[in-house]
Amino acid sequence: MISMNLCMATAASHALSPPDHARPFAPMRSLLEQAADKLRARADANISTLNGLSLVGPSDAHLIPDGLHPHAEGIKTMARRFLEDALAGWAQG
Repeated sequence: MISMNLCMATAASHALSPPDHARPFAPMRSLLEQAADKLRARADANISTLNGLSLVGPSDAHLIPDGLHPHAEGIKTMARRFLEDALAGWAQG
């Protein structure tokens, strides 16, 4: 699975209130999606992607007290959402 972000924390930071150092990463989701589309078309139709904002987004600010690093409950929430998405994709075949 290709991550739609350099890291999920960057996605969370951008979604909530990005600090200046996180702003340059905003276009990364689009670039990674384009790359995955090309790989699917040319090499492997089974390549899948997951947008990191589906793991943690604006409504999850309480899980990221400093705007960048999730606390323990935030990590558990992100892991649960990742597994739900991955298992749903796997079940669809």
